[in-house]
Amino acid sequence: MLRKSLWVLSAFILVVQGLPNPNYDYSGDDYSYDDENGLVNEEEEMEMQYDINFLNIGNSQIVDKGTTIKLPCNVDMYPENFVVMWKKVEPGKSAEDILAMGDTILKQDSRFSVEINREGDKKGSTLVIALAEDSDAGHYVCQLGSNDKKELKHTITVRDPPSITKTPSNGLYEAHKGDDVTLSCVGSGKPKPTITWTRLNKKLPDGREKIEATELTFMNVNRRHAGHYRCTANNGYGTEVKEDIRLDVNYAPEVEVEEYFIHARESSKVELVCLVHAQPHATIHWFKNSVQLTEDNVTLENIGHKNTLTIPSLSHSDYGNYTCRAKNIHGESSKVLEVSGLAGFANFKSDAQGMEANTFLLEWTSESHTPIKEFELNWRKEDGDWEIFTVPAHRDNSIIWNGKWSFPDLEPATRYEARVLAKNTEGWSRPSPAYHFATFGAEPRTSPGSAPISKSHHRIVTALFVILIAKILYL
Repeated sequence: MLRKSLWVLSAFILVVQGLPNPNYDYSGDDYSYDDENGLVNEEEEMEMQYDINFLNIGNSQIVDKGTTIKLPCNVDMYPENFVVMWKKVEPGKSAEDILAMGDTILKQDSRFSVEINREGDKKGSTLVIALAEDSDAGHYVCQLGSNDKKELKHTITVRDPPSITKTPSNGLYEAHKGDDVTLSCVGSGKPKPTITWTRLNKKLPDGREKIEATELTFMNVNRRHAGHYRCTANNGYGTEVKEDIRLDVNYAPEVEVEEYFIHARESSKVELVCLVHAQPHATIHWFKNSVQLTEDNVTLENIGHKNTLTIPSLSHSDYGNYTCRAKNIHGESSKVLEVSGLAGFANFKSDAQGMEANTFLLEWTSESHTPIKEFELNWRKEDGDWEIFTVPAHRDNSIIWNGKWSFPDLEPATRYEARVLAKNTEGWSRPSPAYHFATFGAEPRTSPGSAPISKSHHRIVTALFVILIAKILYL
């Protein structure tokens, strides 16, 4: 139907421009005749006289949705009355959508226009499409004249800005400790955007800085999963889009202490610290021997997770056990700290891996504000019976005291353990945590929290032990 309408329109234009009329005198008009076709009008004569060519080539453009598309069709000459046609073609389809003839827009869409330039370096026709839409993607053809039908083709891809649909949509996910949690950010746009997850002000729970994924899933969550998570969508369209989701993990209080045993002397300032993590926030109370403490005789302070009890000037009556107790709607937790004038736990200085087959030198230090009179050393072969004896104490400085003992006649490649008590003017201290050591050829048992001995070190020690035994046997 469109082709027929265009044919009628063309015929009408030719009539208006002056097709031959038997009742009209053509002697004064600018028409000429040839031997075969008879009467030729000015436009046909111009097409026969001019060889018009393109000055640019077709290209492929990626344009952002909502922007303006400009498709140039530059020619080396653009005579008056010369017509350039614009059309949109679909691969595999015979039908063509005629958009413009010359400066006349045939497409019923106000976003389309044509810019004509007959002078200067950039003569030609430019198809202009304002506010690009998804439907504008495709192939556009600029066609010259009606005889040779020279064509130039542009290809347009319309790119949509990225957008994000997040779950939960309100940006808040409330979970309980032990739950499995999934945060979702689905990206939309053309091309489809990539989604990148980060966590504000800290790394992701697995230690990574970021991860590309549509969903973040955490199994058996705890307080370390809580925080603000950000998903970012990017498809190369201008500015990337971001959405935030806050994950709150509800859990009963978890209490940690910096020191379980606080060695202090009278008249000194003592500070007890406990760290409390809870969601929602917990109520904190301090107790001494089951009696709740108030600001009347101590200073209580809370800054973030840190809770502090300060005794400005310690008296002998202040020695004892102090409890930091935290409680919220999910439960409660507590830790006990001891303030004492007794000597501190022994700090062992010896390398746990012995280099001798039958002897081992054990060295340690202990802190005490009053003189340590002596140490008590408890030792045994692993899983054996304890042996106990006293060891002299020697002063290192005003509060540090040291002791040492060389074990003779030990068994080769055997594990042992020891613990130490110290006696000062306040009495005997509590036994230190067990210290594990071994004679040459054995690997000492790893104490909780200590780093295990490497396999390579163990192999070296074993090899040296074999060499030592071989020398002994040889001698």
